[in-house]
Amino acid sequence: MRPMTINVRPSRIVWLDYETGRGINHDGYTVAPVLKTRRKRPRLDDLLETALSQGADWIMLTGRIPATEPGRAHFLTGQTPGWAHGQHWLKGPIGRYAHELTGKKVEISLASAWFGQLSLNPPKARQAFNGVRHFLNRAEPQMTELRRTPATTGAAFWAYGLGKNFDPAPLDDYVARTIHGTAGQGRYETLVDGPNASGHSDCIPTMSAAETPQIDSLTLVDGRFMYAALCKELGTGPVHELRRDAAADLLRENPYARARYLVRFTVPDDWNHVGILGVQSEEDYSWYYPNRARATAETWADASEVHLAVKYGWQVEPLQALAFTEKTRPLDTFAQRLIRARDAAAATQGVEADVIKAVTNALRSVLIHGIGYLASGARDTMYQAASIDDVPAEYRHTLETIGDQLTYRAPAEMSRMQQSYYHPEIAAQVWGKSRARILDAPAANGFRAGALNTDPRTLLAIEGDALYTTTTPRWSLPTEYDGGDDGKVGRIRLKGTLQEKMPIPQTRDERETAKTAADAAGPAAAYTQANA
Repeated sequence: MRPMTINVRPSRIVWLDYETGRGINHDGYTVAPVLKTRRKRPRLDDLLETALSQGADWIMLTGRIPATEPGRAHFLTGQTPGWAHGQHWLKGPIGRYAHELTGKKVEISLASAWFGQLSLNPPKARQAFNGVRHFLNRAEPQMTELRRTPATTGAAFWAYGLGKNFDPAPLDDYVARTIHGTAGQGRYETLVDGPNASGHSDCIPTMSAAETPQIDSLTLVDGRFMYAALCKELGTGPVHELRRDAAADLLRENPYARARYLVRFTVPDDWNHVGILGVQSEEDYSWYYPNRARATAETWADASEVHLAVKYGWQVEPLQALAFTEKTRPLDTFAQRLIRARDAAAATQGVEADVIKAVTNALRSVLIHGIGYLASGARDTMYQAASIDDVPAEYRHTLETIGDQLTYRAPAEMSRMQQSYYHPEIAAQVWGKSRARILDAPAANGFRAGALNTDPRTLLAIEGDALYTTTTPRWSLPTEYDGGDDGKVGRIRLKGTLQEKMPIPQTRDERETAKTAADAAGPAAAYTQANA
């Protein structure tokens, strides 16, 4: 079934600052808040009334959004006199409301969902949003309007660019369930012992806070538009199921085949680095990465990950495989167009730097979440529950407390359009290749990049396509500083470094604080050091 494409009517958007309610509308006119009383700061219902006065059906909020604190109500669930609450997605977050008198529906989302944690005022957010639409439309003339999320925008952009002959066989239920249930996304692992470390007996932290309570510097490296470099020549359905002997033959004869393997693996006796293959916990469905010498486990993994484990001397026994049909190139055009759009945006003259950064951030979100959409199937529905007793047993593993609200997720039935986009085999290959690349990646000047090419005693964490280290890896420097970054898409490059003493970050929150500071500092200190 070919992905279905439909034209959507333009959204009437109003960009508002959360704290003041002031902003700008779809046509570029300044908007003042509509306040029901003489209070100085708008409430949630005031923001909705402001949108109503502008004929808007979408509010994009900028500015300081209230943090979701344990035990306190989420800001989207506040009282809204005159407005009925719809089905919110608090994790997004996305709020949906309907005016009780007119029936007018208004959706609220955050500018940060598109642009990341940039400090944009409403006019700049509008300028950036229109910029994203402009560059995507230049790459694909049928893409005249953006959808409500980067994920649905990315999926539509992908569908518009498919060749007329793209019509892969749908996956049968067993294969689809197997891929969907075993294909994790990015790797997130704290490598310092402490509250956010894995805690699994087969996972040994690479650093100890007791032995290294302080570090002298922190470096952040990440992949440059990495997913776009991993989209070449992927496979699709029909999928061929291979049993043990046939799976072993495929791995031996064609280690680069597009496939997923169920393997039994053993970590080498002398291993002293991070794990390579992820294992899904049966308790909470989280992922851990065994690295204890002689640890053994079974897991599903992408061929790129299995090939990497074999390359590094791990004992890997294929038990089963799902081999994809190659030569269909489902994401080649999608990635190439996004690369060109990003390059064009980055080269734009006469526009403020933070707006350009917002546009390139949004294109990255379209890339990442658009690929993720291919594995989402029916979009889960978020439900609120008074207690755990109200949650069906099969959905209790999705339980979350968001603010003061107990929530869980349950899949909805897929529409025909969602079925046409459902290709978990495509997304799973990109995710698997990404996890392999952050461990071992090509670089210029004869370097190999990634965690496995870094002293494990300097590794603090792996976060998707990013690494945190206590030293600056030589391979992350630009080639003009005799490093391995030649500017190509997909290179793992130096993003920022802090050259100062600090307590070793043991938690995700502490690491996020250091990341913000390293981003702000940039890579200059490492360049100076490289020239010394």
